[in-house]
Formats: sequence, structure tokens, C-alpha cells
Amino acid sequence: MSPENMIEAILAGEDVDAFELIGAFYRGYPVKNLSKLLCSNYKPAVAAGAYIANQIGNMLQPCIDELTVLLNDESVQIRSDVIFGLGACANVRHEEALGRLLLALGDPDPFVHRAAILSIARNRDDTRLAYGARAAAKLAPGTVFEEIAEVFRSSERVDTETLKQLIRHQNPIARRFAVGVACRAEIILDAERLAIVENCNDEKGRLVLNEMRRRPKPIGARIACISFTPEDRHPTLRLVE
Repeated sequence: MSPENMIEAILAGEDVDAFELIGAFYRGYPVKNLSKLLCSNYKPAVAAGAYIANQIGNMLQPCIDELTVLLNDESVQIRSDVIFGLGACANVRHEEALGRLLLALGDPDPFVHRAAILSIARNRDDTRLAYGARAAAKLAPGTVFEEIAEVFRSSERVDTETLKQLIRHQNPIARRFAVGVACRAEIILDAERLAIVENCNDEKGRLVLNEMRRRPKPIGARIACISFTPEDRHPTLRLVE
């Protein structure tokens, strides 16, 4: 079945092998065609499009606007999938998308704001994070995002002392931001930063910490001075309704 026919089948409510369609995008089928699913009025088609977006993240720039809109979708699964997709492809040219990704730290659903934390943790681009913080402050004036943006006033990197302050912040959004930054997939993972999360008595923070420990490391990555026992492990994160 051609990619065009698979998309039409999904829109018609028919079952399609998702991995066959994902493979078509990797083989060069234009990613912009994913918009037909993302913009559909048929919710299962939108969900299918969001799932595919999660799988092909770094290819998604032609669909940035459509994905950004879906950060406000009523479906927990769609919002979570979109966060991972956008998190893999948005850059400093996509200011609103970066800002709204950080706003997802305040999502009322724990699976969604955990996805937002992981999105921060999986990206090593300091400049992108700084742009996102400033954009979030503009989108949500008078909130804790203004305080987070201030962190980047003099530098695009969050220092360890600031992390310690944020991880103890009274606002959970600031704490979630700190967890994401502390667990970021640096080439050399900072043991002191990870220890901040380990000792913060924040259950969600520890979930994210263990999720990042289990992920394949970037080429050449190593963990310095990290030890933990099987009893410390938490269940694998599952993003479900």
C-alpha cells in the first residue's frame, strides 16, 4: 500500500501498519503529508499522527505549527506524543513551539508534564532551552516562567547552585524544570547534578532520573560516580490515557 493510501485508510477509520507508514517517511515520503492526520477532525487519525510524530521527531519541522496547536489537545496521549515529537525537532527559529513545550511543565496531567521534563532532559542545546524559557515567560506573564527566564539573563547555561535553588522551589513547575535540566543527556553526565535530583525527595524527579539512566547514552557518553541498586529503580515510564 502506498503512503498516500495508508493515510487515506487511517482517515477512513481503517487499520494500517503504523511502522510501514513510519518507514515511508524515513525513506523520503514528504513529512508535510503528516498534516493530513494532525489536522483531521477524526480524533483517531489525529492520535495516529501524533504517535507517528513521536517516532520520527527530528524530521518534523514541516509540521511544527500543526504540532504546536496539538499541545492544547484534550487527549493526554496526543499531548504527550506531540511533546516528544516537538522536543526532537523544534529549534530557535520556532520560538512559540519552544515556549509552549516549557508551558507543558504546568500541564495538570502527570504523564504530560513528565513528558515535558523528559523532553528537556533529552536535549543538550543550551541556546534552545534559553529561547524556550524566554518565550514561555512572554506567553505566560506574571507566572513562575518569568522567574525561570531570569536564570538565563547572564548565561545560557543553568549553574549547579541555581539548580539547587530551583529543585527546592515552592512551585512544582520550577522543580520540574530543574529535574529536566539536571538529567540532561550531556556528553559527560554530571554526578553532582544527578545527585540533586536523587536527594530531592520528589517522586517524579526520581522517575525521570531513572528513565534517563536506562536510555542509550550518546556516542562517547559516560556517567561519572553514579551507583544505584535495583531496589531504587522505578517502573518504566508508560504514557497511557
